[in-house]
Amino acid sequence: GQQSRAFDTPFGRCGIMICNDRWNPQLAKIPVLDGARFLVIPAMGSRSAGQDEAVLSRGRENGIPVVEANVGVTLVVDGDEITAVDRNEEGITFGQITVPPPVKPKTAERDRVEREFLKWRTAEMHRRYKKTMSRRKQNRPK
Repeated sequence: GQQSRAFDTPFGRCGIMICNDRWNPQLAKIPVLDGARFLVIPAMGSRSAGQDEAVLSRGRENGIPVVEANVGVTLVVDGDEITAVDRNEEGITFGQITVPPPVKPKTAERDRVEREFLKWRTAEMHRRYKKTMSRRKQNRPK
């Protein structure tokens, strides 16, 4: 998509990131600038400690709780710590977060950060496409 917006819930304004988005600080910052007071990350994948650090970093950078529901690792981050973690593939994880008070969205800054990300993403996608096509040509039977 071209936009990432926070949305209202009974618990406060929420931002959502999908799986691999956790690795990019800008993708967490955009919904926070749109007023998100917590982030949710549905994911499918890894159990790496690096993933834990990425989720913890997104919470620390933005000063808000982050909940990641993942078949590999489920994390609940509140403040500077992981308050709940489950490394089982099946089950329900319970944790508690403190949702900060509402804030007014910073739409001009949100739009600037979003434009910067989209500019980078477009260039990066073209680079990856060219690299893939070059590999295909090299591996094509003659």
